[in-house]
Amino acid sequence: MNITSNYIARLATLSTGILISQIISFLLTAVISQQYTVLQFAELGIYISLLATLLPLMSLAYENTIMIENDDKKIHAFNQSSLLSFYIFLLISVLFIAISYLFKTKPIYLLLPLHLLADTINNYLRNLYLTQNKTVLISSNKIVSTLISCLVPIIFYYVSKEINFIIIGMLASSLLNVFINLALNRRTILTTNLKLEKDFFVQHKKFPIYIATSSIINTFSKNIFILALPYWIIEAEIGQLTHALKIISAPLFILSTSIGDLYFTNLSKTKNESNLKQKLDTFTLTILSILIIPLLVYLIYSTEIYVFIFSEKWKIAAVLTPIIAIWGLSFTLTTPVSYIPDVIDCHQQLLNYSIIALAIRSGFVFSCYYFMQNIYTSTFIFYAISILLNFMFYLYFRNFLDLKKLK
Repeated sequence: MNITSNYIARLATLSTGILISQIISFLLTAVISQQYTVLQFAELGIYISLLATLLPLMSLAYENTIMIENDDKKIHAFNQSSLLSFYIFLLISVLFIAISYLFKTKPIYLLLPLHLLADTINNYLRNLYLTQNKTVLISSNKIVSTLISCLVPIIFYYVSKEINFIIIGMLASSLLNVFINLALNRRTILTTNLKLEKDFFVQHKKFPIYIATSSIINTFSKNIFILALPYWIIEAEIGQLTHALKIISAPLFILSTSIGDLYFTNLSKTKNESNLKQKLDTFTLTILSILIIPLLVYLIYSTEIYVFIFSEKWKIAAVLTPIIAIWGLSFTLTTPVSYIPDVIDCHQQLLNYSIIALAIRSGFVFSCYYFMQNIYTSTFIFYAISILLNFMFYLYFRNFLDLKKLK
């Protein structure tokens, strides 16, 4: 089986798992949407934005070592990266407890450090499984995680309507996934060595210096809009936007991450620039062919579909979804190219781009605060800017395939 057919087979397996998990999520979220208030979804939006922004800090991009190391060193890379993340978790936990004590933040945010650690270990496990061609296991994990994250808030809603069990369900599914997979692989991936090896981290120092820094800036840049909204938008409208993002962009993000990781595993085996560019084009066209028709159908009937499934309660979210759907497609299409800096020498350019994108988005957010205190206008312009930045990113780094040599 050649690389292209092997990729398509693995993509089909991952896509099937994602499709099943998203059908489950879609159906059960319809129930959750009626149980929980718009304000609880606003709290969820802030929580998810903080989680996404801080997640790169937990690994410092060392998850990439699992993908690029030789087969006999991948387990070692997993263990060293996991150990580093555990020590970072301890530091962040102390910091969050101090912030909670000093600023009297909501107790739910104290779950963030544990959630960050669990998601980071799951990312390590996914990378390890990808290099071992265990796409069926990845898909199975996703389906189980989706069931847990959706069933917990539905069932425990009747225990207390004041507690945001949507967040607790997300954390429970992530923790369960870690425990199950570590138990299944305890003889092969767990180690009793609790010492960080300096040589390992020095050897891969480019990851925290460039890739992790860029990733932290990028995630903050993409989430700055949600994090800043409470300063000029009422909390209920933030809940509407969170609902739209959860329904429309979350499945696209999961798909893009899986596709990107598959691309990275093939990327590391490529030995010349022309093949690298050909692979990028093949991956991009494959993604586009999968998503373009469903996207066009949804754009035509978006409001009617959304309100029919989730009721008039989420009508504002329905109006916001078309621009979010287009942004989600652009993000998915540009995900594979984001792995190019890991293979060719353009880490400084990646960092420069991240800083420029942050400056543009930050400038827009400040403009919103003073001139556009309207959820519809500000959301449309922010995600339109993000779409343009995504395609600039794609063209900018694709050009490096003509200008740079592989390491």
